[in-house]
Amino acid sequence: MMSQVVLSPSVDGGTALRISEVETGRAARDLGGEELQLGSQDLIRFAIYATAHSFSVASFMIADTRLTLLEPNDQESLSAEMVNILRTYGGEELEAAMGDDFNGLYVVGVELLSTTTGMRMSVRRRGYVETSIVDEAEQLLASAWRELHLS
Repeated sequence: MMSQVVLSPSVDGGTALRISEVETGRAARDLGGEELQLGSQDLIRFAIYATAHSFSVASFMIADTRLTLLEPNDQESLSAEMVNILRTYGGEELEAAMGDDFNGLYVVGVELLSTTTGMRMSVRRRGYVETSIVDEAEQLLASAWRELHLS
């Protein structure tokens, strides 16, 4: 089931993050909040953050300059290369590679695996989330949002 991360006013006067089901024809703002945008750099930083918090990156969704997803074979090989860079050399090297080796490509989604439950979570641009572990996903996204100042 597709959901979306929504930022809305909290009872204490701050802002709260929650994952809400996407209802056909209803935008996040209609639900009393705004969507978390999560651009390419945000998704990369989120993936790096997740690896330090009981998740591993299974794959990245990659698009061209028009934000059109790459062909499946290109997608698979580039994603595997990016995941390998992250696992072998760390987040800083992946961020550097995005400006050099992968220049002109954009991360539009990341698929994570929980190392504790083995469950999958897919997080995409504009805060779209697909997962069966909503509470765990919400906790991870909320802590990353606070710590990384995701937009």
